[in-house]
Amino acid sequence: MREVAEYAKQTGDVTICVECVNRFETHFLNIAEDAVAFCKDVGTGNVKVHLDCFHMIREEKSFAGAVKTCGKEYLGYIHVNENDRGIPGTGLVPFKEFFNALVEIGYDGPLVIESFDPSFEELSGNCAIWRKLADTGEELAIEGLKNLKAIAAEI
Repeated sequence: MREVAEYAKQTGDVTICVECVNRFETHFLNIAEDAVAFCKDVGTGNVKVHLDCFHMIREEKSFAGAVKTCGKEYLGYIHVNENDRGIPGTGLVPFKEFFNALVEIGYDGPLVIESFDPSFEELSGNCAIWRKLADTGEELAIEGLKNLKAIAAEI
C-alpha cells in the first residue's frame, strides 16, 4: 500500500480511503481503530479511513467513538446507509450521535448514500441483498437525503 500511496502522491492530489468492513465479509480492517493504525503504518499522509454505517453497526461499540478515533486527520469518506442498507433514517443507525461526532471533529468530506438492488445479480449474491429496500433508487436517495437533512437540522 505504501508504494501505491507514494505513486498517488506523485500523480497528483490523490487520497486513498480504506473501508472498514464487517468480520462476516473480511478479516482485514473491521474497525476504525485498526484502520487508523493501518493508515499510520503506511505513513504517507494520503491514506485515510472510509467509514460505512452498515459495517459500523456490526463492529463498532460507538459511532461517535469510531469518528473520534479517526479524527479529522484520518477520516476521508463516509457511507451513510442504514443497518439493512435501506433508506437512511428508517432503521437502527444512530445518525444523530454520528453527525454530532462529525461536527465535533470538523469533518467536511463527502457523505454518500450507498445501497444495492437485488436486480444486480452479480452483486446481490456477494452482498446478501435479497429484497428491494425501496421501490426505486430515486426514492431511496430522495427519502434518505430528506431524512438525513432533518436529523442534521436537529444538531
